[in-house]
Amino acid sequence: MKALQEGDTIGVVAPASPVTVQCMQPAVAWSESLGYRVRLGNAIGKRHRFLAGTDEERSQDILDMFSDDAVQAIFTARGGYGSSRILDLIDWSILRANRKAFIGFSDTTALQMAMYIKAGIVSFT
Repeated sequence: MKALQEGDTIGVVAPASPVTVQCMQPAVAWSESLGYRVRLGNAIGKRHRFLAGTDEERSQDILDMFSDDAVQAIFTARGGYGSSRILDLIDWSILRANRKAFIGFSDTTALQMAMYIKAGIVSFT
């Protein structure tokens, strides 16, 4: 895994708690000012009860970001309880085949540990 460089794309997912697109705009602008591109996952801006979309939508965002060759690293927009709910929906072979840094915080621990154990993904908090 290589360090991010100017022009690289950062994918942002919401594996648990919801976050609005408007709330993400300052972070997107700051990241872009540093020379990165930012791709927001489809669950950003969604809400299903207390989560950022359904379990299926949130897990699919993770798979889409790992599958996308244009994305070099994946950040979580927020943490929250819901990340542990999607562990059984992740196709770990996709992550193993597309290793990228994963940066999460605030109770994405179950997801980060599963990524390490099942796919060898390096994560940061």
